[in-house]
Amino acid sequence: MSKQLEGCSKIHVGNRIFDITEVTDGSMPDELGEVLFVLGKINLAPNQTLDCLADTLLHEVIHAIDYVYGATGTYLTEEQVVRVTGGLLTVLNDPRNTKFLDFLLKKRKKL
Repeated sequence: MSKQLEGCSKIHVGNRIFDITEVTDGSMPDELGEVLFVLGKINLAPNQTLDCLADTLLHEVIHAIDYVYGATGTYLTEEQVVRVTGGLLTVLNDPRNTKFLDFLLKKRKKL
């Protein structure tokens, strides 16, 4: 696994655990990432810039969330996942949202 992903080898989504792997065997020539739902794997293409890797990983995690919580069988389209990913990354990375993130990630746990 690349240094960029060091310490980020799995994610828990509900009752599922998805292993995060950088695939270096050439089996993903045209994709940046993929989720293998049945196997509980998120595969990422190698040699992505850090910002692209963050986008790809969040994109695949949104697919995983959609799969785990998509009990109705109606899933987000690829376009919807792209829009949500870009929007979330923008909100999460904007320094003007520090108090918002603090509330979501820290203060809420104290309640």
